[in-house]
Amino acid sequence: MNPDWILIADANGARLLEQQGRAFVELHSFEPPAASRFAGELADFLEAGAQHGLCRSVRVFAPKPFLGELSAQLGRSTRRLLAGTHATESSALATMDVGPWVAPPPTASAAPACN
Repeated sequence: MNPDWILIADANGARLLEQQGRAFVELHSFEPPAASRFAGELADFLEAGAQHGLCRSVRVFAPKPFLGELSAQLGRSTRRLLAGTHATESSALATMDVGPWVAPPPTASAAPACN
């Protein structure tokens, strides 16, 4: 099964995490380029991963101004896998605990949920 991806970002940088059980492993860190196209670059990276089937879902955590800019640039494949966007109060990329926001993966014995 493909992993879940969690992007924690702001205009100053970003971290892409992969959920492995109850743990989160950093896959990639991003630094913004000199130009102001950072949200677009993050959206392009997520889109490529979604199109290549590298993740099962995507969650995005960012302060409101940057979250809006990033959300507006997400591609079709990323939007299809988007499990949520979360506005954060600050940009504490290094210390943010996403655990309370992300449900643990289902166990093998758990029955699938029906909507």
